[in-house]
Amino acid sequence: MTPLLFVNGILLGTAFSIFFGLSVVALLLFMLGTDTPQVSGEIKPLLAYIAIFLVLTVSSGLGFVGLVKKHDYRWWAQCVMWVCWIGAVAWLLINR
Repeated sequence: MTPLLFVNGILLGTAFSIFFGLSVVALLLFMLGTDTPQVSGEIKPLLAYIAIFLVLTVSSGLGFVGLVKKHDYRWWAQCVMWVCWIGAVAWLLINR
């Protein structure tokens, strides 16, 4: 196992766990209903965060599979993954 594969696995697990947790929260909010203004005000930012972490999960997954199976696209997938992570962190820091 290479250090890059190890870091990629950590990033993949982190992105997926946050995506899954936010998705469960969104499901619970939809089951609760959007009758209260506080809940309805939280839906749009929550869906934006879910989309961000879905993109991070998919890009990290492609990078991980590319490294494990030594596909030809692995370095492109790594570049896309790192650009997505840097962009997401920058977006989250700007919009806090």
